[in-house]
Amino acid sequence: MTSLEIISLLLGIIGTVTGVFSTFLHYWKTREEKPILNVEVLECRHYCHQKECQLGLEFLIKNTGDRATWVTSIEASFTDRGKIYNQLNYVETCVVVAHASIRVRELFSFPNVLMKERSTFKLKLNHTHGVFPFQAESTKSDKHLSDWGRKIIF
Repeated sequence: MTSLEIISLLLGIIGTVTGVFSTFLHYWKTREEKPILNVEVLECRHYCHQKECQLGLEFLIKNTGDRATWVTSIEASFTDRGKIYNQLNYVETCVVVAHASIRVRELFSFPNVLMKERSTFKLKLNHTHGVFPFQAESTKSDKHLSDWGRKIIF
């Protein structure tokens, strides 16, 4: 074997090893990059009229992770006298980019339900990388929540 063939063989081995290592490193980094969400409830109140109650919820979603995520739906549920009431709202376009936060205002309707003065709601924030559960304590409001509506404030 000539010295040129030995150098070519060594460079080939070094190139193969570094290529495999960088591919593994890239795969590991991509796997570890994920959104890390934190939700802070800013306001939560409900209004009941006849046999329909509405829940108005305003919260801040913080993403401290290294990857963006799309919020696809928000689910609210509460238990009254052993019965579980559930409402799912789909969100059209709501992306939480990495190291940023957005403020969301959502309105849920619960037909044929009368809520107490104070209610605890279990909420689920469904996003492209999983589900983030959180809770909110609601107080009864005297004002109608018709102007509340759905709003995403960046």
